[in-house]
Amino acid sequence: MRRTHALFLALMLLMASWAFATTRVREPKLSDLATAWLGGVPHGILEYFRLELDSEGRGLLIVQYLPQSPPRAYRVLATRLKEYAVEFELQPDDIDAERIWLRGHATPSDLDLEVGGIDGDWKRKIFLEREDRVLARIRVVTDYAATVKQRE
Repeated sequence: MRRTHALFLALMLLMASWAFATTRVREPKLSDLATAWLGGVPHGILEYFRLELDSEGRGLLIVQYLPQSPPRAYRVLATRLKEYAVEFELQPDDIDAERIWLRGHATPSDLDLEVGGIDGDWKRKIFLEREDRVLARIRVVTDYAATVKQRE
C-alpha cells in the first residue's frame, strides 16, 4: 500500500512539474513595456542601456557604448509589438550618435533583444530588466552588505 501511495505521489508531482514547465508567460502589451529598463550585453562589459517607454510605445534610449565613454541618446518614435516579437523605431538624438536598430523578444518582465548598426555590420545580444526590479535588488544586497559589516 505504501508503495502504491509513493508511486501515485511521484506521478502527481511529475504531472504538476510538467504542467508548470509548459506554462507560457503571457504575451506582453504596450502597457507592460511602459516603464524604464536597464541592462546590457550578457556576460560583457561593453554597452549599457537604459530604455524608457510610455504607454504609447514612445520614449528614450540611452546607450553607453564603452565604459568611461559618454552616453548617446536615441528617441524611440514607435514600438511595434506582435505576440512576443518587439521592434523599436529609433532616431539618434545626439549629432554624433550612430544610427542603430533594436528588436527582439519581449515578456512583461524582461526584454531579450539584439542591437546593431544600420550603417555598420555589427550586432549584439542584450538583455534588459525592469529598472524597478534592478534597483530593488541592488538595494537589498547593499543593505545586507552594510548589515554584515556591522557584525564585524
